[in-house]
Amino acid sequence: LITASHLGPTPSWLTEGLAEYFEMMQVAGQGAAIYPNLAHIKLLRTTPLPSLQNYLAIDGTDWYGEDRGRNYAMAWSLINFLMAGAPGKYALQDTMQLAHQNFCKPFSAAVALGKAYPGGIRQLEMDWRKWLASGNYQIQQI
Repeated sequence: LITASHLGPTPSWLTEGLAEYFEMMQVAGQGAAIYPNLAHIKLLRTTPLPSLQNYLAIDGTDWYGEDRGRNYAMAWSLINFLMAGAPGKYALQDTMQLAHQNFCKPFSAAVALGKAYPGGIRQLEMDWRKWLASGNYQIQQI
């Protein structure tokens, strides 16, 4: 709801990924920590995953179909991965700024993300899959 009010219609992977990411936040004083989603990690490690290109192209109708659990887990993992380091944060920031600039206009967040991430979608997929396989899911301080 918050994403839609600030960015307009966005793809489910972005909207739900941000929601799943911030769902794991625990606030303490002036700061907060984002914890890994262990249920999503378990699902991702035991489920075949589509290519990132195909995943980012899933429309709203298919999003909530039989693979919805996987879709939510992938959305969380993609946002968590992007938020784990500067290249991903900047790519996500650029994507969200473009979404805001194109509020309620035709816009592809997947294309924007590919242009913003160093090396494009192909490099993002390699880095994201390497991160998934590493098991190195850190608590993120914000």
